[in-house]
Amino acid sequence: MHCKYFSKCGSCTFYELSYEEQFLKKTDFIKKEFKEFKIKEFELFRSKESRFRDRAEFRVFHEENKISYAMNKMGVKALLPIHSCEIV
Repeated sequence: MHCKYFSKCGSCTFYELSYEEQFLKKTDFIKKEFKEFKIKEFELFRSKESRFRDRAEFRVFHEENKISYAMNKMGVKALLPIHSCEIV
């Protein structure tokens, strides 16, 4: 999957990793967060590698006579107009 907004858009922080690497990283995080509850097994569900996110917080960007979706820019309080999002 290729995203022309990666490293500009503040939404995806693991996009440079493969789907499998993201899945393992997130799995490890969840296991560490729940470690104190001594849960031995987790039931994990894999999704499709694109268009898997159910929720996203898009903004609406208006410039002259054009309207587009926008996401927050990475590291800056500003909007980044986008025209597609492979994860959502």
